[in-house]
Amino acid sequence: DTFTEYAYFSSYSTSWVAHARDFVDAAVATRGLGADSFVVEVASNDGYLLQHVVERGIRCLGVEPAANVGAAAIRKGVPTL
Repeated sequence: DTFTEYAYFSSYSTSWVAHARDFVDAAVATRGLGADSFVVEVASNDGYLLQHVVERGIRCLGVEPAANVGAAAIRKGVPTL
């Protein structure tokens, strides 16, 4: 079942993780994201993007339907449903 054992983990690609970090940097700079912000990502995979949000002390929530991938995000400290 796709939503039990999804095969793709976004963090496998170091270039994609670097892109996600750069995206978060740009969002913080242009949108004024900070400690009073709340970021939600739907289909958040293994937390490849939101881990950078967490590192900046910004509250966030990932929504990931695949249980195994969502569990990987939680292990990274990314709150995930």
